[in-house]
Amino acid sequence: LGALLSGVIVHTTSFATLSLAGAALALIPLAALLMLIRRRERAAV
Repeated sequence: LGALLSGVIVHTTSFATLSLAGAALALIPLAALLMLIRRRERAAV
């Protein structure tokens, strides 16, 4: 039971790390796009 529990904990932490990395990778282009839009708005004004 202990081995099963530790396996579940390791799997959960690795999954959380992967999902966090995926979220960061998805947010980087979004942030870049927002910065570009703001720059264009400043240039237009």
